[in-house]
Amino acid sequence: MEEIAPITFWYMNIGDHGDLTISTLVPPLTKEDKSLYTERVKLFKEGEKNLSLNYYREVKLGQLRMLFINEKLAKQGLLSIVNNVFADPNISQRLYLIVIKGDFEQFLRQHKNEKENLKEYYFYRMLKHYENESQKEITVANLHQFVKRLYNPYSDPIVPVFKVSGSNLVYQGTGIFRNDKQILTLKKIDNLMLRLLDVNDRDQESLSIPDLLVSIGHVQTKVEREINEETSTLNIKVKMQGSIEEYHGNKVLRDGAEFEKLSGQIETYLEYHSVALLKMLQQNEVDPLEIGTLTVHPVGNRISGKEWEDKWRHMKVNVDYQLLLKPVTNDTSDNVKKYIQ
Repeated sequence: MEEIAPITFWYMNIGDHGDLTISTLVPPLTKEDKSLYTERVKLFKEGEKNLSLNYYREVKLGQLRMLFINEKLAKQGLLSIVNNVFADPNISQRLYLIVIKGDFEQFLRQHKNEKENLKEYYFYRMLKHYENESQKEITVANLHQFVKRLYNPYSDPIVPVFKVSGSNLVYQGTGIFRNDKQILTLKKIDNLMLRLLDVNDRDQESLSIPDLLVSIGHVQTKVEREINEETSTLNIKVKMQGSIEEYHGNKVLRDGAEFEKLSGQIETYLEYHSVALLKMLQQNEVDPLEIGTLTVHPVGNRISGKEWEDKWRHMKVNVDYQLLLKPVTNDTSDNVKKYIQ
């Protein structure tokens, strides 16, 4: 009989009396029948110790790969939890952080003995895929990235948010933190704008804009950001190229003038929603795009984190999109879709 159980994930929630509950499935990553173990603790370290005492195998966290956190706990604050996990030499700093909406314990009970699926393993593989993929369709954040942003006065942490929906975990968007507390979840169009404005996220497999009945594929972006000398205005230029893969509007894209009108509409749409997102971030006093790092220079005086927060809140923002698109025909009568040379 194996004497050690290498735990692969924790789920943390708020208990009935303000304490913490820590849950996991044991044994992990096997086709044995699983059990859901939950411990109520005052301190994070109690969870590992108590589970080892109450389970017939010694629990080890060396293989801990995911930390699922209930949204209520995330909104209350994660400072103590993150510091404890970060300080544990047995836990990898590449530990994935995930915020969960809904009853995750019930979800685990429903699926704990689906031996052929090993859902926790495939969920981990999905996160790892999107972390390494240049075309990031979902937000991925690990412990190292969270802590680095948490203690950087010119940025704020982000974490993916998933919702329990029946028998599935559905991606909701990006959780935005002010210090260690989650205050926003960016969904749909706001989540899309966050990706487009991120200097590190240059490729998108597709960009769907339902409001304009258009989908753009093979999207590549280059983001240029600049703050003026007075630290009063932020200018962002997004150079984007791609190809229109699908269009159901009333413009004839084989007509050059019509195509230019559609390109202009897309630019205006993206600029409007990008500015709207930035203003929302300013109002909530958060900087997940790490724009504050633009004020840090190798020589000369730098503004303090407190000064940056005040300047960011009142800063004027301008966003300019420059699109270079390849059109396709929208002649659906004969199902012809080809690039215009």
